[in-house]
Amino acid sequence: KAMSGLLRRDSTLNAALSKFRREISAVAEGVPEGALNSLGQIGITTGPWQEKGKLHINEAQLREALANKPDEVQVLFTNKEEGLGSRLTDALDHAMNQVREKAGAQGSANHTHFIGRRMEELNESISRFDDRLTQLETRYYREFTAMERYINQMNQQSMFLAEQFGGM
Repeated sequence: KAMSGLLRRDSTLNAALSKFRREISAVAEGVPEGALNSLGQIGITTGPWQEKGKLHINEAQLREALANKPDEVQVLFTNKEEGLGSRLTDALDHAMNQVREKAGAQGSANHTHFIGRRMEELNESISRFDDRLTQLETRYYREFTAMERYINQMNQQSMFLAEQFGGM
């Protein structure tokens, strides 16, 4: 059910997931030559494409990296510009800004985001169609009333003529 829901194939979420996957597998810049610069070097890798970014941890390799090069592991995650933490934070901030732009934030006015503006446009369109429907209904009532009057007049004329011809 979740795979066929409203968020399935949402371009904003798919772009965010792709960005997260790229950041996790990317090589960190700004680390000293020969130092650890990717998660793969400390035993954290992604599985095949079908697993959609699932992380696999080689526990022995990770323990070895933590035991032998703890400072390099720390820099890999916490380096201000190119550390995994800051890259993922930037990617998450970007994704959240896109979601806010598209759907708005809690308490935001409708005119400040795409979905809210679209809702306002649809509400205006519904209001215009309601007005047209009311006008059409009024016109049909007027025409029906006029038709009823003409039918009554025809019935009266028919009765008058029947009386005139019946008396001959």
